[in-house]
Amino acid sequence: MRFPIRNLLPLVILALAAGTSQAREVRAIDLPPEQRDRIREIVERHRSEGMADAATKSREAQRAARRILRDQTASEAAVREAYKKAAAAREELVVLRRRTRSEVLSVLTPEQRKELDSRSWRRAGRRRLI
Repeated sequence: MRFPIRNLLPLVILALAAGTSQAREVRAIDLPPEQRDRIREIVERHRSEGMADAATKSREAQRAARRILRDQTASEAAVREAYKKAAAAREELVVLRRRTRSEVLSVLTPEQRKELDSRSWRRAGRRRLI
């Protein structure tokens, strides 16, 4: 089945808000223009409030931690400190993504949320089997 490009925007927005690739699950959910616009507003507001920066900081902290781990001259204290920073940055990102996702989900009807949830569970089940 093919979808018009205008229908893909809310899918991308929701996937960004969740921090996952849920676009396939959301494709089946029919979102009226009012919902698409509201979701776009939510995601843009959260992005401007620092979600994009938090994602960048998390990636950079994780890379730094991996570099220190590979450095044979790094002390155990340096490794611990780098991973504490990476964990803190990841925690902040997860909290921001959850906040955004909760707000986005509040825009969906109970039926739309139920459909998304059932599709997410099916996707999780496929991952476990592989």
